[in-house]
Amino acid sequence: MLRRIAFLTMTLLVTLGVLSLHGNPISSAAEIDDIKAKIKKHEAEADEAVKEFEAIQSWEDTARKEILEAKAKVDLLEEKEDKLTELVRRRAIEMYKGSGDPLSLSFLTSDAADITEYDRRTTYLETVIKSDTDTLGEYTRVKEELRVIKKVNLARQKELAQARKNLERESQRIKENLAAAKKEYAKIQGNEYNYYGRIPIEGRYCPVNGPVSFIDSWGFARSGGRRHKGVDMMSPHGTPLVAITSGVIDRIGNGGLGGITFWLRGDDGHSYYYAHNSRNTVVKGQRVIAGQLLAYVGNTGNARSTAPHVHFEIHPNGGRAVNPYQWVRPLCRQ
Repeated sequence: MLRRIAFLTMTLLVTLGVLSLHGNPISSAAEIDDIKAKIKKHEAEADEAVKEFEAIQSWEDTARKEILEAKAKVDLLEEKEDKLTELVRRRAIEMYKGSGDPLSLSFLTSDAADITEYDRRTTYLETVIKSDTDTLGEYTRVKEELRVIKKVNLARQKELAQARKNLERESQRIKENLAAAKKEYAKIQGNEYNYYGRIPIEGRYCPVNGPVSFIDSWGFARSGGRRHKGVDMMSPHGTPLVAITSGVIDRIGNGGLGGITFWLRGDDGHSYYYAHNSRNTVVKGQRVIAGQLLAYVGNTGNARSTAPHVHFEIHPNGGRAVNPYQWVRPLCRQ
C-alpha cells in the first residue's frame, strides 16, 4: 500500500512539474473554440490589410510605369523642342536680313518675266508662310505638352511617395495581426485540436502551415508591366511551408524576382511554385509526401520591401499558370 501511495505521489508531482513548465494548458473545447475565433478574427483583419496592400501595390506599379513612359515622352519632346527652337531661330535671322528671303517684296517683283512667274512665286510664298506658321504652332504645342507632362509627373511622384508610406503601414498591420494569430495558436499548439493541422482535402494540404492571409490578386499590376500570376500568401517570417501534395522537387532557385524558390512536380501531374522563401529544406530530385516541411516563409527576391509571404503558383499538367486562389481558399480557410 505504501509503495502504491508513493508511486501515485511521484506521478502527481511529475505531472505538476510538467504543467508548471508549460503553463496553464488549454484543455476544454470551449477554450479552444474561443482561441480559434480569435485567430480567425486576426486573420480576417489581416485580410483587410492585404486588400489595401495589394491595391496600393498594384496602383504603385502602374504609376511607376506611367512615370517611366512620361519621362521617355519628355525626352522625345525636349529633343523636338530643341530642333524647333533652332529652326525658328534661323527663320528669324533670315527674315531680319531680308536678302533673298521669300517674304520680301523684292522676291515677288524682281526679274519676274511674266504673270506666270509672279503666280509661281506667290504660291511659293504662301507655302513658306504656312510652313513657318506650322513650325511656330508645333513649337508652341510641344512646349505646352512638355509643361503639362512635367506637372502631372511631379504630382504622380508625390502620390507615389505617399503610396509607399501607405504600403509600409498596411505591411505593418498585416504583420501585427498575423503575429497575434500566431501567439493565440501557440496556446493550443500540440493539442489534439491543433488548429493549423488543417484537414487535407482530396490529399492536398494548405501550403502554409500557420497563420495566413491572402486575397484573389490574380492579374493585378506588377513592376515592369507584368501581371500577377499567382497568390501572395502573407504569413509571419519563418512559418513552415509544406507540400500541397506528394511529388518530387523538380527545381531549386536562388535569385531573380522570386529569390529563394522551388518547384514541386506533383504526383497529380501538376506543378507548384513557391517563391520568396527564407530557406528551403529540400533538394532537387527529393521525393516528398503531402504535408511535409519544404521551406520557410520569407521575403527574398523582389519582396524585400514587403510583408513576408509565399508567392504560390499552380500549373496544371505543367502548363501555364492558372489562378490558384480557388484551390488554396478551401485548403487554408477551414
